[in-house]
Amino acid sequence: MGLAAFALGLISLSGPRRSYDERITIETATRSVSGIWHSARTTEAPHLLYYLLMKPWLAAFGTSDWAARFPSVVFGALAALVLTALGARLFGPIAGLVAGMTLATASFVLQFSQWARGYTLALFLAVLATYAFVRALDEPRPRWVLLWAVAIVAACWVNLFAISALGAQIAAYLLVRPRPRPRLAVAAFGVVAAAVAPIVVLVATADNGQLGWIPSPTLRRVAVETWNWSSRNPFALLAAAIGIGALVTGAARSARWKVVLVVGWTIAPFLVTLMLSAVQPAFNSHYLLTGTAGLALLAGVGVASLPRRGGLALAALVVVGAGLQLAHYYVAPGRPFSSLFWRTGPAISGNDERHRSRRIAA
Repeated sequence: MGLAAFALGLISLSGPRRSYDERITIETATRSVSGIWHSARTTEAPHLLYYLLMKPWLAAFGTSDWAARFPSVVFGALAALVLTALGARLFGPIAGLVAGMTLATASFVLQFSQWARGYTLALFLAVLATYAFVRALDEPRPRWVLLWAVAIVAACWVNLFAISALGAQIAAYLLVRPRPRPRLAVAAFGVVAAAVAPIVVLVATADNGQLGWIPSPTLRRVAVETWNWSSRNPFALLAAAIGIGALVTGAARSARWKVVLVVGWTIAPFLVTLMLSAVQPAFNSHYLLTGTAGLALLAGVGVASLPRRGGLALAALVVVGAGLQLAHYYVAPGRPFSSLFWRTGPAISGNDERHRSRRIAA
């Protein structure tokens, strides 16, 4: 699944025109460290760590579109790889395989894998942190706790909205019985909170205006952004719904913390962005990216919960739905889906459209 995601990410990697945000990435990450810090204190606070990580990469490999986007491809592939292992550990090998496949072939995730921004890095770190969290519950050794703490802190520093994954993990831990090494867990959560606090303060106090282009959420906007977040694949949503049903009805036989972890991981980004929107509109699909891993896990559970023939049929439908959206992404980006079958007007890429709206709002 990791190799599949990697191969899909490399297709036409230099094809899409460089977006406004990608130009900001290259411009900022090629500055001095003090210049990057100055940008963080003005307009780019949420991306400070990503720019610092990209600085040596761009210095070594150049600022071409391919070079700038390649790390995102790698992180997207690693997210699919680790999610497959996580799903297998939580719910069995079939669920893990389908979860990894769903994430690897999701066109919504793919567009971020081909974008020179830190979103797939945050996704990978959130998945890695959740894997380490589950391993720490099974084997309460300091190395797994340390890996969890480092990964979840880094995820929040790369994309602050990854804090939603931390919320799901805390809620799940509270349901674990018996709780392994509670003193170590409390200390670890405290260290993580202290390490995440500076980026929260930095983003809150910096004069960034990063969210000023996002309109207030409406029912229609929530529906459209959720549809985009699901890669516009109705069969993945159907599999996830079956997965939720299987987890809820089987909660008495399986660990409830698993239900809370996966469902919470999926919906927490929605709750965080919608709650923040009461102060500053923040509901936009790309801030929901970390929740796609939870959606993929639910789809894996849904397929695994069905009888063999039903599961194979549902998995095939998920693949067909993903394949159609991938074809749309590669062949006719920015055009209506119907343009896969007949000619329409000129394309406007999703990133260009989003940033054109952002400039108009500004």
